[in-house]
Amino acid sequence: MLNIENDFKNYVLKNTKPENRAKMAQLLNTKKEHEDKADLTPMGVIDFITKFYALVKPEFRKFVDNIMDANGNIRTDNYYMFEDARFDTAIAS
Repeated sequence: MLNIENDFKNYVLKNTKPENRAKMAQLLNTKKEHEDKADLTPMGVIDFITKFYALVKPEFRKFVDNIMDANGNIRTDNYYMFEDARFDTAIAS
């Protein structure tokens, strides 16, 4: 699952406004920490999704439903959509 999570994160960061990438990375890390501790509340999910939509590029918002469900979970059935982000990141480094 770690590769899926990393690829998802790279895909999201690639589609985040450049000036907000650090905030998005922190937002994704914080959500993951709460999930790992099993203390992500419904209010926390709403807060995450609200901030998530505010940070991504406007043209990307219509694709969010394809990669994330209403609870902010990664939609692994559409993994192919963000798998290529791994290669884009590798090329850039």
